[in-house]
Amino acid sequence: MPLRITIELIPHGDENQRRNVAVVNMTNDGTGTEEFGSYSVYAEGDIVGGYDTFYQGTLRGIQRGDYLRQAVQCLQQIIDETTPVTPSSLT
Repeated sequence: MPLRITIELIPHGDENQRRNVAVVNMTNDGTGTEEFGSYSVYAEGDIVGGYDTFYQGTLRGIQRGDYLRQAVQCLQQIIDETTPVTPSSLT
């Protein structure tokens, strides 16, 4: 059972304009220790140039048992491991 993190943008607080800007799925791969696990992660989102995969890989050392902490640690590792996409990097 994956843990799914959905990030939404709600322009001017108007729920009718709400849209997903990123979806991150993390699935325990069964490795790690009793305290820390490893997770297969697939992330896609609204990046410059369209909606696409911006991360796919395995994150290690994620603390088990606290879903909110797992989500935050997962997002932090993705941020640390990826290079921001900018208009100049698309050319």
